[in-house]
Amino acid sequence: MLDTIYEIVWHYRTGNVSDKQLQRKHDIILVYSKSDKWTYNPIEIKEYYSQIYGPNFKPGFKGRKSGKDESGEYRMSFIDDVWDISAVFTLSKEHLGYPTQKPLKLLDRIITIFSKEGDIVLDPFCGCGTTLMSAQKLKRRWIGIDISPTACKLMAKRLKKEFSISPHLIRGVVDINYVKKLEPFEFQNWIVIDKFLGTISKTKSADMGLDGFTPFVTGGYPIQVKQSEGVGRNVIDNFETAMDRVKKKKGYIVAFSFGKGAYEEVARIKNEKNIYIILRTVQELLDGKIEE
Repeated sequence: MLDTIYEIVWHYRTGNVSDKQLQRKHDIILVYSKSDKWTYNPIEIKEYYSQIYGPNFKPGFKGRKSGKDESGEYRMSFIDDVWDISAVFTLSKEHLGYPTQKPLKLLDRIITIFSKEGDIVLDPFCGCGTTLMSAQKLKRRWIGIDISPTACKLMAKRLKKEFSISPHLIRGVVDINYVKKLEPFEFQNWIVIDKFLGTISKTKSADMGLDGFTPFVTGGYPIQVKQSEGVGRNVIDNFETAMDRVKKKKGYIVAFSFGKGAYEEVARIKNEKNIYIILRTVQELLDGKIEE
């Protein structure tokens, strides 16, 4: 049985504003241990006197761990259980588009404090792989698990780029039942990134959004993803409008199935406007079919 040791407050800055409640600017990190013995490596950080006592404070006594740098006079102090670490912003170099992505600095601190070199770090919901990146950098062994094949590929890509290693990937069975259980975000990523090797669109508009594009070297064609059955004529018409907006004559729509009207509308648009809309079912992608 696991026992709670204590809580850590991770405080960060984000751009959200609320007119009904205080802005939420922190997460709680729970620290557990399965015994009364655990690894703890204390970390010292700089505490600036101006931030603690105000800009005009002048320390009368300076200990051996005091100093001064471009930010002012400081003292070295062991960190407490409130951590001010910036979140991952859209313009950050770390940003990968994952909604739950954590900053590398946060994982560096957690792994440094609560493990030692050679220990095994397990992240059973590792998303884009920040935990694995930190563990590898800090000379820990690691195991990462995620339900998304796209996430696993992204992790492997990050690790290979940063550390020139090729992780061993163990994959479960990916069939139609598995895909039907994916959350919308993962479903879209699986199609656009995993199957088309494309990129996710950063801008969307209701009923006319383009979910992604094929790689530029293959034409950069638009892709629309529908996590539904029996997609009909109206979806085709809306997609045609979206294609016109980005000036493309070819595009893909992916769904679990399409109605008769959808195929008829695709044929009409091809004959009358020379615009190619390729309809693909999820099963066809599982079977490796993308083009005719």
